[in-house]
Amino acid sequence: MYNGKVIKELLDSKNIPYGDLLKALGMNPKQTSVNSLVKGNPSAKRLESIADFFGVSIDTLFIREGVELSAEDELKSLSVTSLRNQVAHLREQLIFRDQMLREKEERLKEKEARIVLLEKLNSVYSQQVK
Repeated sequence: MYNGKVIKELLDSKNIPYGDLLKALGMNPKQTSVNSLVKGNPSAKRLESIADFFGVSIDTLFIREGVELSAEDELKSLSVTSLRNQVAHLREQLIFRDQMLREKEERLKEKEARIVLLEKLNSVYSQQVK
């Protein structure tokens, strides 16, 4: 039986914004919510895409009593597409992090320049007061 709650659990556990999944599935996050996937009845193709997005087997999205996949079976079930999606997502995160670090370095340089300027102004002011 389909267990849509797993989708939210995977999104939350991997800290992935809900909109990222919808975009990867070709859905508009402004017009569709993850709840439609959780409470709905997705097609087999859609379920396959969801499983690929998370890099899990399609069985993960179902409740099956007495069946548990080993870690080795989970690794075997990873598709090239899901791995590429994960790598692309990680690259985006790295690019964003690098951009934030560059901006932080620029702000620090600006602060240092302001401190030097204020010290010079303070020195000039101190000399004029004497």
